[in-house]
Formats: sequence, C-alpha cells, structure tokens
Amino acid sequence: MTSSLVCADPDTALSNVLTMGKNIILSVAGVGEDNDWQLYPNPNIGKFVVSGYTKEKTVLIDIVDAVGRIVYSEQLAPVNGNINHNVLATNMSSGAYILRIHQRDKNSYLRFSVVN
Repeated sequence: MTSSLVCADPDTALSNVLTMGKNIILSVAGVGEDNDWQLYPNPNIGKFVVSGYTKEKTVLIDIVDAVGRIVYSEQLAPVNGNINHNVLATNMSSGAYILRIHQRDKNSYLRFSVVN
C-alpha cells in the first residue's frame, strides 16, 4: 500500500496477511452447499449453540483463532442425525474466530465473534 499524501512518512505500509485456505466460506448464512449448520448467537461471549444435521456417527468441532491456533475442540455424537450442542468456551478473548465442523466427507466453517 502506498500513500499519496505529502505528509505520510513513511509512504508505504505492509500489513500481516492471514491465509485461511482454499474454498472456505466465512459467512454464517452461506456455510456448506445446503446451509446445514448454524451458530447462534453471533456475536457471543464464548457461549453459543451449534446446530445442524449429519449422517455421521460423530462430528468433531474446533474453534480456530485469527492466527490459526485451535483454542477449543470437542467431539459430538448426533441424535438421529441432529446436533444441537451448547458450546461453553468462555476463556476466549474478544475477536474473530472460526468454528470448523469436521465430517468424514466434508468440512464446514462458521465465522463468529466473541465480545467480552
């Protein structure tokens, strides 16, 4: 980035780049081809509900922070294919996070914010 202002010193700046990976959808409404997962409320205080449907016997969820660290992980067992799970990760700092939902044949991603 270069500044055109005459008083800018220095006239260039570089910001950190965060590469998430290929084909990751970060909107809550647009996750997955069939919008099969939800996270609410958003924003939250590290206490939220994740719900969805799967044909898998188990599903692994991870919460990933802005620098790519896994800050929470839990394995869930669906009941009749449905998951409606309360996540309590109240030790998280304010910021943007991604909930990664691992299934055997695909992963889904939900972006959310923690506000303390």
